[in-house]
Amino acid sequence: MLDNMVVPEVMKKMVNATIGKMLGASRYAKVDTTLVGQPGDEVTIPTWHYIGMAGEVAEGEAAPEATLKASTKKLGIKTAAKTVMVTDEMRNSAYGDPLGQVERQLALSIFEKVESDCMEQFYTATRKVGDGSEAISFKGLVRASTAIRGKGDKVLFINPAQEADLLSDDKFLENDRLAGQVLVNGAIGRAAGAQVVVSDLVRLIQFEKNDSGDVEITAENLAEYQAKCAEVLEVGNKVKALAKGKSYYLNPIVRIANPTDNETETGEPALTILLKKDTDIEADRTAKMRITEVTATKYYGVGLTNDSKVVLAKFKG
Repeated sequence: MLDNMVVPEVMKKMVNATIGKMLGASRYAKVDTTLVGQPGDEVTIPTWHYIGMAGEVAEGEAAPEATLKASTKKLGIKTAAKTVMVTDEMRNSAYGDPLGQVERQLALSIFEKVESDCMEQFYTATRKVGDGSEAISFKGLVRASTAIRGKGDKVLFINPAQEADLLSDDKFLENDRLAGQVLVNGAIGRAAGAQVVVSDLVRLIQFEKNDSGDVEITAENLAEYQAKCAEVLEVGNKVKALAKGKSYYLNPIVRIANPTDNETETGEPALTILLKKDTDIEADRTAKMRITEVTATKYYGVGLTNDSKVVLAKFKG
């Protein structure tokens, strides 16, 4: 039976290897294993702020000064889990590899949750460019992309509704014209010096935080309105709808590390993913229902740790 085929330790290795490969290909996050095997569910991490561009000085003049600044944030551990049920009938009659599908889809499900949290952290970045009055274009992307300086490649996240506008631009380079280049997961091409990734998680901003707003944020509607608001919302805040025609997309542009770069060349990545332990896999058999349930659980946290490597670009919605 399928429960005899499910060996949690074997599946755990496969799922963790798949998730690790997906996270490694993103290249905008550092995986921190500080808490693996250690007590505690919270760590304090620094968030470094950019000191600004160097200035030109004449002979004998003092160099412009800047103070390195960092704020700190507490990064807590959260739990993400997914259960998939496989019936005996499916195992006995289905073509293909049901057990392989369980492994692949559980890995993808957990990864998408971590990726969603990463995108949420991008939206806590402080630098925004553009006024949202123009649709996405190569010219607008050049202005936004050059706001991030330093070494390393960049990734631009766009909403699926923006894809047609970008693909129709003559200066957009599709993947078949980028032979030999190392691309991040999901990249469809390159524009204005950035790899382009299409994501449903890119926000269309339709509301703003406003003390006189007519919608109060509750635990039940927080996620719904946070996805439509540029500011970070908390329970008790109020939001107000933007005027007609004033909605805009907020596109994260993120500096990433090249595969050959080291930390001293590129600095801390934009994000830190804190792992408490590897993804757990458990199997539970309900004989009378002829069902085997396989559950994947991941304990982790995500935080923006290098604000200087993220810019949020506004384009007309």
